[in-house]
Amino acid sequence: MQTKAACRKLHEEAVKSFQHAAAAAPADARPLFRLGNALFAAHQLAQSQEAFSEALEAATLPDDAALLPKIHVNLGISLEADGQLVSACQHYRSAVAGHPEAQLCKTLRHFLMLTMFTLP
Repeated sequence: MQTKAACRKLHEEAVKSFQHAAAAAPADARPLFRLGNALFAAHQLAQSQEAFSEALEAATLPDDAALLPKIHVNLGISLEADGQLVSACQHYRSAVAGHPEAQLCKTLRHFLMLTMFTLP
């Protein structure tokens, strides 16, 4: 079993790795999405929100159509963890908008859990 210090080190290494990937492909939303996930795992909420926001800006349709709701969900989760509930709710709504399969879920939380950290 890993200690908290070991986990923290792994998260820091992941952040560095995804920062390099995002810098190498600034127009690609995927490394920014992954960077946001790594920053969130490292408890760097403001930075994760920035990375997710940059991923939203970099995302293009139709290429990133499947990724867009996931970015909104994870940005919402980060905002919620930071106490910004109204902003989080707006991103959760954006994640569900235009996705009829999400309406079939019994709860929004179920949809969020299905899409939280997966990529298309």
